[in-house]
Amino acid sequence: IYFGSGCFVGTPKNIKTTDLVQILGGSGLENPHGIVTTLLKNVLDSYDKYRYDQIIRLARIFAVDLAKEDSFRRSESFCQDILRILPNAPNYQTDINWFKFKLGASLRMVGSKDASTTIFSELDLSQVDKTTKRRILINWALAEEKKNPYKAKELAKEVMSLGEKSLQALEAEFIILKNTQDDTEIIDKLKALESRALKKKQNSLLNN
Repeated sequence: IYFGSGCFVGTPKNIKTTDLVQILGGSGLENPHGIVTTLLKNVLDSYDKYRYDQIIRLARIFAVDLAKEDSFRRSESFCQDILRILPNAPNYQTDINWFKFKLGASLRMVGSKDASTTIFSELDLSQVDKTTKRRILINWALAEEKKNPYKAKELAKEVMSLGEKSLQALEAEFIILKNTQDDTEIIDKLKALESRALKKKQNSLLNN
């Protein structure tokens, strides 16, 4: 990727968005958000599948970085911009689906749970792998929990069916237990679940 007087060579899987900031220095273009969206617009103007695949991978890396930094407002804005740029055509649907998922997850984290559940309900889950499906479903369950605990519980059960040893399944089990009113041993079960979460260092579950 060439930026004026400097360049960065490598494949997107090895590039961090912080590398983009570093290579740009004080040029006034320190915002990876703007850089990635501009690159995507440019590659769509003269479509080349190889170049598009590289840039969309870079966009995904940036979206994941934002989530890791808990920058959910920025993630919301970034995903919305990417979705505005991507054409609503069949060959873009997988990427549209992925960025909608990240948008829904970000909206949940900033408290816009109704908007997030709407997005989750519209996703095509047949397009995603099992791990991504678990992540989508657990985010959806957490977004539904206060407004529709029955729906949250059903979604959590679906997460469990996709792999009971996953971290998402542990959180799903917590949702199911919290929303099971007739379980007389619920306190002991929650304590046992908390102990398992400590061992796996699953902070999000412990915070709940």
